[in-house]
Amino acid sequence: MVDNPSIIRPDALLTELLDKMVEDTRTRHVYVEDKQQRLLGVVRMTTVTGILFPLQTLGAEMPEPHLSHQVNLGGQTVRDVMNKEPRSVQADTGLQDMARVFLKEKITELPVVDKANRLIGQVNMYEIIKAYLQLRQE
Repeated sequence: MVDNPSIIRPDALLTELLDKMVEDTRTRHVYVEDKQQRLLGVVRMTTVTGILFPLQTLGAEMPEPHLSHQVNLGGQTVRDVMNKEPRSVQADTGLQDMARVFLKEKITELPVVDKANRLIGQVNMYEIIKAYLQLRQE
């Protein structure tokens, strides 16, 4: 499990979200939490890409290397774009169960929450593979 995942509040502006995502280039998901640190949602890098490059996500050809339009992020907030029903696991969830969620949801990262749904970390598919390889060596 990775401690201290990227977090943001739901009322933050999308420009703040973009800053958060480029702050740490390993960030693929930013978790949305309330003031009590409870998980409210998640914003995936793919969601942000779709907002910034909407025509490209539909397969339209765009001139390179400049953007042909300015994306108006306006007053949009994280709440407007977050997945409000994120899948999560708890610290004691088994590797097989985590892998099942990754495969079913077609994701590579999951928030780890405690019994009160407070965000305590994240786990990604690479860590699952690493743990599997370590178990094989034993």
